[in-house]
Amino acid sequence: MGLLTGNVGEIAWGKLEQAGIKDYFDFGVFGDQVEQRVELVEMARLKAENLLGRSVRLEDLVIVGDTPLDIACAKAGKIKSIAVASGFYTEEELRKTGADLIVPSLMDKDKILQFLHTQ
Repeated sequence: MGLLTGNVGEIAWGKLEQAGIKDYFDFGVFGDQVEQRVELVEMARLKAENLLGRSVRLEDLVIVGDTPLDIACAKAGKIKSIAVASGFYTEEELRKTGADLIVPSLMDKDKILQFLHTQ
């Protein structure tokens, strides 16, 4: 599993480590590596291909984010998105972004897994 974030790499890894989930990620692409966040989609796809040793299609990628910028990145990169209203933005605000799935929190794992399974 890869991490795509607008954060600087060092900060992002630190946040994940603090949350105790850093080891779930095999690679990351970060906002400080590109001019525009959407460029991270192709970087992530290529890193996934190298790691897996097989072709990875855009249809295989999903962004899970909690801001309108995260969802805009997914839309611009032509990939699916899951908006999580556990941050500063409400479900209603995230609904306006056109996310493919909106959940109140990551605790709604059944809905998230069902969405991922049907993609």
